[in-house]
Amino acid sequence: MLKIGRLNSMTSYDMTMKTHTKAALTIVIAFIAAITIILTFTVYFITVNGNEDIEKYQAEEIHRIERSLKNYVDMAYATIEANYKNSMNKIYLETYYGQRLENIIDVAEAILKSKADAVKKEELTLSEAQEKAKAEISVLKYDNGNGYVWINDTTLPYPKIIMHPSIPSNQVMKDPKYNCALGKEQNLYQAIVEICQANGKGFVDYLWPQQTQYGLRLDEPKLAYVKLFEEWDWIIGTSVYVDKAMNDSIEKTKDDLRRMKYENGIGYFWIAATQPSLQVIMHSTQPSLEDQILEGQLKTLYESFVRICEEKNGKGFWEYKWPKRTEDGAKKQTPKLSYVRLHEPLGWIVGTDIYLDGMEKIVDEKRKLVETQIHALILKIVAISLVIILLISLLSYRLSKCLPSKKAKSIVAQVPTMTTASIFSQLEATETISPPAKPQPTSKMSRAEAPFTPKETTAATTAASPEKCIPVNECTTMVQEISKTLISEHLKLFATTIPAISQNNREREKEEEVIEEVKELAQKTYQTIEKVKEMVETGQLQYSESTQQPEINTVKTIKSRKVMNDLNKMVR
Repeated sequence: MLKIGRLNSMTSYDMTMKTHTKAALTIVIAFIAAITIILTFTVYFITVNGNEDIEKYQAEEIHRIERSLKNYVDMAYATIEANYKNSMNKIYLETYYGQRLENIIDVAEAILKSKADAVKKEELTLSEAQEKAKAEISVLKYDNGNGYVWINDTTLPYPKIIMHPSIPSNQVMKDPKYNCALGKEQNLYQAIVEICQANGKGFVDYLWPQQTQYGLRLDEPKLAYVKLFEEWDWIIGTSVYVDKAMNDSIEKTKDDLRRMKYENGIGYFWIAATQPSLQVIMHSTQPSLEDQILEGQLKTLYESFVRICEEKNGKGFWEYKWPKRTEDGAKKQTPKLSYVRLHEPLGWIVGTDIYLDGMEKIVDEKRKLVETQIHALILKIVAISLVIILLISLLSYRLSKCLPSKKAKSIVAQVPTMTTASIFSQLEATETISPPAKPQPTSKMSRAEAPFTPKETTAATTAASPEKCIPVNECTTMVQEISKTLISEHLKLFATTIPAISQNNREREKEEEVIEEVKELAQKTYQTIEKVKEMVETGQLQYSESTQQPEINTVKTIKSRKVMNDLNKMVR
């Protein structure tokens, strides 16, 4: 029976210690698991939101760049269109070519007048004068022999040719191929007669084939100046292709676009011609490419521009990589974006482009910022977690002093006359410690079966309760409540820290708030431990090892509940 009593005492003590240790380890493991889950979620949340912010920035920046490039190219296109329309405008052409054409016709008119005067002076007959006039006018040439003067009569609806270097005399001009005047497919010579009858002279614009070094080009614009010679009812006229005006317009357009810069002179324009072959006709930064047949990578690039215009209604974007010289002089393949637009009348593709490495640099900086924030958050969470675990360990250590000690275990072992059952029964029946009593004589019955004496009862009770302690399950409950408080406060700390990731300008302020939260948390924990310690030291709680439940009088119960209420307030 002695062995059984000692064994039961030791087993009860070991079970109590194991329960406490198991509870503490369970709380720490649960806390670490919770922190791991929260940390994983937080890092995932920051990473996802950081990537979304980066993608949103990229999309917004690309949209801004595309809008800017489009606006710049539209401005360049408007310049080309204005110069082209000026070169095709009748009033502009009359101003540009009028004086020269009038001078030629004035020479022809002077010849006619001289011959008419000779007829009046009877120096020549009318037919002789007219023949001599036609002969002299037919040799009038200009513009490297391409310019000439013709004569037609005023017969309507279809006049006849009196003299033309390439058309037989007396030919009636009613062929449908002459329906090319005034932009309304009117018969050219009919329009000439109408203008002269109305005003005596004037300009007529029309379309006519032109032989060039690249072959015959149809429907090239041409301008004629005609004047009526009333004495003979003849109309003399001359015409010129307005390609010179067009060429001047082209040169003017090139000069205009060369001078057009944007983004502090970094942005520029280029023009590529699609006919008769693909070539660069103007490049603001690389004039050596002008009028050169494209080859290799450059040819492939401009073919892509042509394909974009064909597939996307004459305009579109093209993203690619192109070598860019770095600060050390090396060339690096760098992302680039171009916007191109086709000018159909001239067969031109005008475009501009920009390197995207500036945007990529900002994206990399944002990505590094997100990574820095994640590392800082992990370090902060780990540091706070270590503080909380330390507080839990400290609390567990303080509460462990209230458990049965080795001294109590040895005292119990020194009472051979007490069985385990008797100890438990005495502890259950005893509400307070009994006063000492006189020793009673012992009988011959076995020590294991002998009844308790007052002294023995007092000794046994004192041994069983070496200190006034909080029961194990209440210790566990308090530790769990305090752990809930710590975890709750920790979660609040996370909720405060996560929004700060997206607000870099408030990061310092949030960091100070985190420090204050940790200080406040430590202070609450310390106060709670001190309350528990005070209750233990003043004997406000007693421990019953048989039932593992505290036996507390009314006053003691109220004080104990106050502690638990304080803990619950901390949790809430």
